[in-house]
Amino acid sequence: MFRFNNVIHYVTLADFLVHLSLSPLAGYRAFPVGSAQSETLEDLVNYMVKRTGYSGGIVWESEGAPPFSIDVNEAVELGYRPVSALQTLELWLADLNPLYSGQTS
Repeated sequence: MFRFNNVIHYVTLADFLVHLSLSPLAGYRAFPVGSAQSETLEDLVNYMVKRTGYSGGIVWESEGAPPFSIDVNEAVELGYRPVSALQTLELWLADLNPLYSGQTS
């Protein structure tokens, strides 16, 4: 199965933007940001199912193009500190429902 790291939490992004704004960078640069490690989509969905107690069915369908991983190396060189996709999901779960915060899998 394909790896996926196309998820970021707004606090992780905000921390990086503050760091960039305080850095002596000049000019314009574009670079992607994402999670540090890539998990499979199946791993991430199964993790969410387990953490939320979801008991419905899941239908896996192909959209034609496989998911892809984002290369965050350039952003890391500029001070970006990504967290894993699973850690990002934990942050989003805590935002969505404080009851999920701090639970272990």
